[in-house]
Amino acid sequence: MFIGKKVKLRRIERVDLWRLWRWHEERGLQLFNELKQFISWDEVNQDFMKYFGWKGYFLVEDEQGKALGVCLYKDINWKNRSCELALQFFVLEQTSAIEAITILLHFLFEELNMSRVYSFVPAFYLFENKVFAKAGFISEGKLREAVFRDGKYFDVLTYAILKEQIQKEAR
Repeated sequence: MFIGKKVKLRRIERVDLWRLWRWHEERGLQLFNELKQFISWDEVNQDFMKYFGWKGYFLVEDEQGKALGVCLYKDINWKNRSCELALQFFVLEQTSAIEAITILLHFLFEELNMSRVYSFVPAFYLFENKVFAKAGFISEGKLREAVFRDGKYFDVLTYAILKEQIQKEAR
C-alpha cells in the first residue's frame, strides 16, 4: 500500500471486484478490456488471481476510503528500464489523480529504478489526458484511429516522463 497526503493506493482485492465490474459495464473501464474480448463477471470472479494477482494493479482511495479510480504499472522492460503507467478515475478530482501518479512514479523511479515511464491514453478520456500533462508527462505523439468505441475510431495519445525530468524538478 502506498499512502500520500490525500490518497492511498492499495492492491485490488476480491471484495473490489463487483465495484470494478460495475465501472467496467457502466463507464467503459479499460481494466478488463485488455484481458480478452468477451469476458464475463463469472470469469473475472473465478480467475481473480490470474487477472489481479500481479502486484501492479491499485485501487485509488481518498482519505475516507472512498474509491476514486484505478491505476497500474505493467509491461516492465528491465533492459531499457521502462514501463507503462495507466490511470482511470471515476471521481474527476484532478489533485487526487496527480497525487496518485506522483506516488506511483516515486515507486517506479526510486524503488524499481525505471528510467522512463510512458502511457497510452485514448483521446476520449479528456480528464486523464489533462492529468498526465499536469503531472509533467510530455506528449510524444498519437496512434491514429487506434481504438474503436461506440461505432467510431479514436486516436490514442502517448505520453512519457523521464527519471531525469523528475530529478531536475526536485533540484
